Amino acid sequence: MNIEKIRKLASIPLKSIDVSTFLPKALGCGCFVQYKGSSLFLTVQHLYTRKDVKDGQIYWVDNKKEHLCIEIDYSLENGTNVKPIGEIGFLSNYTSEEWGALKQKPNTQGIVDVHHIIDIAYKKMEYIQCKRKLLDTNFNFICDEDRIALPYSLDNSASYDQEYGFSGIVMPNLIPPETMPFRTDKWGLPATNVYYKGLKYIGENGYYLKFSLPFKEHPGHQYFQGTSGAPIIDSEGKLISLVTSGDDEKNVLYGINLQKIMSKIESELNI
Repeated sequence: MNIEKIRKLASIPLKSIDVSTFLPKALGCGCFVQYKGSSLFLTVQHLYTRKDVKDGQIYWVDNKKEHLCIEIDYSLENGTNVKPIGEIGFLSNYTSEEWGALKQKPNTQGIVDVHHIIDIAYKKMEYIQCKRKLLDTNFNFICDEDRIALPYSLDNSASYDQEYGFSGIVMPNLIPPETMPFRTDKWGLPATNVYYKGLKYIGENGYYLKFSLPFKEHPGHQYFQGTSGAPIIDSEGKLISLVTSGDDEKNVLYGINLQKIMSKIESELNI
């Protein structure tokens, strides 16, 4: 399997579903990972829990009104088939002493300092058979492939010599959702598949890796909004990172440093 296909099939589309209306609200990505004999699902934390930032603090919002769902399949007859992920784990960068002091303070439940957040969400979860399907302009299927899980090893490290890429989904820019010729409650949030290659590793910052983008000028945040959580894969097919954020002024993309945080996940899940 060539590297472009690996990158496209390893990225699992996610939809945030409002349970009060059963309509999709946002897009994202994740991936299934085989690690030390366990099957994991990884995505980024900021997709899963809504938040409000005030005075350098993140106030977590109860997520009972939304479900993050894996897009399993879809058909013209039945629309989109999704599976809610359910409860999922998050990581914070507190020492045990800091965390103990925080919990003892009054009225601090749900408040976490913005500098202590690690943008990763994880769950022990058996691989779910997902489909990658694409339609042409006449609504004929031109792609119907099984998505894949990725093996992961702590030996997977970022290198200045490698080329990196990822695939994800974004909102269509030219066609307003309300004019799409199908019902959004059947189809899920309209999306466009994107594929970016030619990224170069340029360094790390704490729990994050920095990649330069292959553009003279950044095309705009809207071309990436929805790709959060997409697996960043090197030219040998190795999983290195997940998309977390970007800087359009510096033409840089940031990804979680999996090599640094997998041992923390391993400990939390008793792998």
